[in-house]
Amino acid sequence: MNQTLNKTLIFWFIKDQRAGHINQLEGLAERLCAHQTIESYWLDVSTLPFEWRHGLMKDPPRLKIPAPDVIVGAGHQTHKPLLIAARLYQAVSVVLMKPSLPLNWFDIVICPVHDGLNEDARTLNTFGALNKINPERNTEVSKSDSRLMLIGGPSKHYAWNDDTILKQANALCHADPEAHWVLSNSPRTPETFIQKLTQQIPANLDYQPFLPDQSEWLPEKLLLSRTVWVTPDSVSMIYEALTAQAQTALFDLAISRKNKPGRVARSIQHLIDQHYVTSFGQWQQSHEYQPLPEKIWEADRAACWLLEKLRTRLSL
Repeated sequence: MNQTLNKTLIFWFIKDQRAGHINQLEGLAERLCAHQTIESYWLDVSTLPFEWRHGLMKDPPRLKIPAPDVIVGAGHQTHKPLLIAARLYQAVSVVLMKPSLPLNWFDIVICPVHDGLNEDARTLNTFGALNKINPERNTEVSKSDSRLMLIGGPSKHYAWNDDTILKQANALCHADPEAHWVLSNSPRTPETFIQKLTQQIPANLDYQPFLPDQSEWLPEKLLLSRTVWVTPDSVSMIYEALTAQAQTALFDLAISRKNKPGRVARSIQHLIDQHYVTSFGQWQQSHEYQPLPEKIWEADRAACWLLEKLRTRLSL
């Protein structure tokens, strides 16, 4: 972004309760603030009064905040109120995923390339979902020899197996007994996995249980860790680790539909094939990791792209 727009822009960010969606919005908002003077207002979709009748009657509910120039939403539940509010206030509508409503109803779409949308003048494909990891902070922190394991849980894309992940985690710890490992779970991790882990935890591994305020702990831990292992179902965590410029590796899990893998499984295989990440099978052969790719910072790229689009749309 070479030039700041010549006015303060009012942004409404509409969020649901999903941590991954909030992470995307926060990542974009932080980078918008770095390049442009904006006022941000965060609205919970469950409290918004917007209904289709408001859009038809052009009768906006009265909110005690300034009218928006731009409204951004992430999560399917945000799409309807986002569109209605954008119509009522003549604001630019921005959605951070492949929308569940007709694409041409939205002014701007920013979504991961694996969502399958063609990039055009109002659609930006990103390398994974946006996140709030700031890779420039790598100049402020020192990568330690700490190794991190991030464990997800059952999903429709992979056949979850407690014992498979535990066996691989133990192999990693035993391969380098001097290394210090930290393992953290997620809300999706089965209780059976935690029970088995605590019964056979290796001496050089610490278990860090998932906490509701982990949104602050995890980005810092990712920036400090030289090596991060992630279960392949945890797609957002994989891209966060890559953004943090960590050596990123994936535990092996069987694909649910091996003969016809879905878009998520195909995108994960693409990361392996293109040498962004190391699979457990590859690590077993050499105990080495793929070299780090060039700096990935999609939240910053998306913010700059969006501001350029707004310059034209808002005639600034």
